[in-house]
Amino acid sequence: MSLFLSQSMPAFLEPQGDNDNILLLDGGYTAQVFVTKVDGRRQLVKKLKPEFANDQRYIDLFKKEYGLGSSLKHPNLVVYRQLVQSDDGVMLMLDYIDGLTLQESLETSPDYFLKKENITKFVNQLLSCLVYLHEHQVLHLDIKPSNIMITHLNADVKVIDLGFSYSDTYVDTPGLSSAYAAPEQKEKTMHGKIDARTDLYAVGRVLEDIETATGKKLPRAFHRLMTKCLEDDINKRPASAKAALKMVRPAKKAVKLLSGLLITILLVFIVLFIHPTTRNAIIYAFSNMSQYVVYGPSGNQYRVLSEEDATCEVISWRPTIPDNPESWNSVISPEEEINGKQYRVISIGDKAFVRNKYLRSIYIPEGVEHIGNHAARECPNLSSLHLPNSVKTIGKSAFTECYELSSLVLSSGLKEIPEAGFASCGLVNLNVPEGVERLCKDSFAKNKKLKKVSLPKTLKKIDRGVFYECLSLVEITIPENVTELGDYVFLRCSKLTDVYNLAPVPQDCNEIFDSPKVKVHVPAASLEAFKKHPIWGQQVLIPIEK
Repeated sequence: MSLFLSQSMPAFLEPQGDNDNILLLDGGYTAQVFVTKVDGRRQLVKKLKPEFANDQRYIDLFKKEYGLGSSLKHPNLVVYRQLVQSDDGVMLMLDYIDGLTLQESLETSPDYFLKKENITKFVNQLLSCLVYLHEHQVLHLDIKPSNIMITHLNADVKVIDLGFSYSDTYVDTPGLSSAYAAPEQKEKTMHGKIDARTDLYAVGRVLEDIETATGKKLPRAFHRLMTKCLEDDINKRPASAKAALKMVRPAKKAVKLLSGLLITILLVFIVLFIHPTTRNAIIYAFSNMSQYVVYGPSGNQYRVLSEEDATCEVISWRPTIPDNPESWNSVISPEEEINGKQYRVISIGDKAFVRNKYLRSIYIPEGVEHIGNHAARECPNLSSLHLPNSVKTIGKSAFTECYELSSLVLSSGLKEIPEAGFASCGLVNLNVPEGVERLCKDSFAKNKKLKKVSLPKTLKKIDRGVFYECLSLVEITIPENVTELGDYVFLRCSKLTDVYNLAPVPQDCNEIFDSPKVKVHVPAASLEAFKKHPIWGQQVLIPIEK
């Protein structure tokens, strides 16, 4: 029962009844919303549609919404004025809000959120409202762009619609908005785990919508907040709305601590300058360590992993001539000499190339077995990548947000593609080699140019959101050995028309498609089983004849 208060919502300008001050707005599936004037003040009247007017469930929900709303007063929360019971049924009186929903704002003026001061104000006001609600033992449970208003005057946030809210007194929660609902909301067996962190998951989804609409990554603190809020594991999210607010609002204590740290560092340098013996001891220690770290000719820095096995790894890279694009390619040596001894290069370390604005390509030699977490994350100019067959493991988010990465050859030595390993890249064609058994969460999500995908027969599991928001994907084949399929695998794949699911038994899953028009081709012998499945049965099913 989302309540839309925007001036841009369709309105019937004809007088409703004898009172020519009343205009009718669209109030959603179960409700009607009227704009009227009371003592010169514009107010909203929300009432049940005639077909629901005598349904006690919806009457109780209206009373619940008023019971909660009238007890709460916050500058970023809609004001509930009165509950009226008449021959026409139950009605709510609320303050009129002159503005747009966030959903409308993202459609009409997404550039508003490109300014840091605007996103800062928005997030601070939204979280401040949630802090207030949670401190009053209320969970909203339906935070989404259509339930967040931005006023025309001063661009303030107003959170609306407490219809799905939960409190100690009002426990009934009749529904949810699936795209913004946390995992614990969707799984009935997990309802006991719902708490303030459930609202924060929805905040993460809202921030993700803003990032998508603007086409730009949010400022670091807000992007980090988004990532933390979107953790499936509720225990990994911020502990509270107040804790989330601290992530984007620098604390005075932190500033004082930083100042103290800088003073301490300054004192240490003064002591070292005054005491040459101490200074020389430290210089000797660092010079002694240098035998374990060396820069190669193409700008790679190597570090010894094992003296016994004579192995080393790449830990960083810098272009040898920053002003010359010809030097913006990292060439990793199969072996590297460190302190007069040869070491085999077997690994690329965590964050070795992270956020490197120069990197265009990486030559990875045969013999490298592991690529670390965030190894080349957010390298804006990395355009091609060839992983030799010796690579057996790739860390989390190793190549995520490499927006120009359009050419990718994966190693046949891989058993799984890591979580967010190649999310938000520029891939057009994707060939996952035989031998891969699992695609982990969000591994290829938000590859908006991805058109063609080939998956191996060895594949057994496709985790949550693997192809989420791949906007150009038209069709895909799910191999017959895939027995597990996570939620949202194909959500927001707006051009997807055909899925060939070769599995003989329908996989258990929740929401995976946006549209019931997606045609799912299944083995003819399994057609009836797919028809009976609560998720697959909602799609257009077409038998595949042998």
